Amino acid sequence: MVDKKPYIETIIEISRSYLKKTFSNKERLVEFLQTVDFLKNKTNRKEIIDKLQIIKKLNYQSEMMVLY
Repeated sequence: MVDKKPYIETIIEISRSYLKKTFSNKERLVEFLQTVDFLKNKTNRKEIIDKLQIIKKLNYQSEMMVLY
């Protein structure tokens, strides 16, 4: 079976040179790339998704309370 890189890593490799041209401020570029590198880790992605689901649930509950 062919070993394929995860989708996000492929996007990062393709876009790095473009991003360097786009971000004139090097600090912003570094910050962005660190964020993307953080998202490469499956555990980190799961943690973010879990937090977003909790926020979504809380927002739904607060909307329901407003209706009553």
